[in-house]
Amino acid sequence: MNARTLIEALNLWEATGSDVAHVAREVSELLAHNGIPNLLAGGLAVQLHGYPRMTVGVDFIVPDVQKAHEFLLSKGYAPSCKRMLAVVDRNKKVTVDLLPAGQCLQRKCQVPFPVPTDASAVLLPVSLEELISLKLDS
Repeated sequence: MNARTLIEALNLWEATGSDVAHVAREVSELLAHNGIPNLLAGGLAVQLHGYPRMTVGVDFIVPDVQKAHEFLLSKGYAPSCKRMLAVVDRNKKVTVDLLPAGQCLQRKCQVPFPVPTDASAVLLPVSLEELISLKLDS
């Protein structure tokens, strides 16, 4: 990701709704500062790669979904009523989906989510190639 792409992504985030971007940053920082590696996926990751995409939620890939879910609940996030292992920012009403690293969500899928390894990285997006593979597989 280069500076131009980051500026473009920030502009897209403003169009998407700054609450979504702020929640993404807050959650990624919270996870990283507590030793939980995470990768940004979904629409925000697509935007960080320079492609317009509207999104209303945040997707993070984590090594242990249950551990990350319990951790975020302990930090004041609410459990999602719609998705079992997702949380909601109580103030901004933004849903954060937690996706299992190294696994697939559906039996028919063959491309597992990548495994985050850098526990200190904040808002590190999944590579564009991995995003495309995951989307085509789903």
